[in-house]
Amino acid sequence: MSNKDIKDEKEKKAFLKRVNNFLINYFKWFVFLLILIVFVCGYYFLLFPKYKEIENTIKSNQEQQQEVFLTKQRTYNKLKDYIDSYNALPQKDLGKIDKILPEAYNQEELFSELNYLIKRNNLILKSVNINSGNSRSEFGEEKPNKNKALNSGAINIPSGVEKFSATLSIVGTNYYSLKNLLYNLENNIKLINITNLSFSPSSQTTNITFDTYYLK
Repeated sequence: MSNKDIKDEKEKKAFLKRVNNFLINYFKWFVFLLILIVFVCGYYFLLFPKYKEIENTIKSNQEQQQEVFLTKQRTYNKLKDYIDSYNALPQKDLGKIDKILPEAYNQEELFSELNYLIKRNNLILKSVNINSGNSRSEFGEEKPNKNKALNSGAINIPSGVEKFSATLSIVGTNYYSLKNLLYNLENNIKLINITNLSFSPSSQTTNITFDTYYLK
């Protein structure tokens, strides 16, 4: 082996020795760096997307809860305004409001009001059928109700309010008297919703079906 080869061999061994010493001296730092790289990659590729997903979910839920709160707040403010307006009314007007939506169903009072309105227009009330629940009344006489809902689903009734339907059979009607009667029913203080109307000019008869309401 030549001197040059021997020299190269020594330099190679010296280099490997320096590399080996470097790795021994700094091995723990290489391990630390490798672990740090694994943690950083795991965070950005695994934990961070999951964190953003959870954050977006929480933010969306907070926005929904905020919207629900604002909706309830607006409803509360409206109810408070209604109550304040109601309490500010004169006592004489409070009675009128009670008649719009009575606290109880009074059949005799309804008959009296209807008969008054009809006679006021020079008409004759032939019959009144009042349908409520599973029964109907003909001037106070309870009978099974074969037709539960004359026009069910016409209005969504809020909780705490009961609806009953009435059918009026009227004779002696013409165009003008019927028009006046409908006007009087429309402007009657009691809440009335006409659901069906049939008019026969030849026989001068009219059948009017309407819904009216009261508090349960």
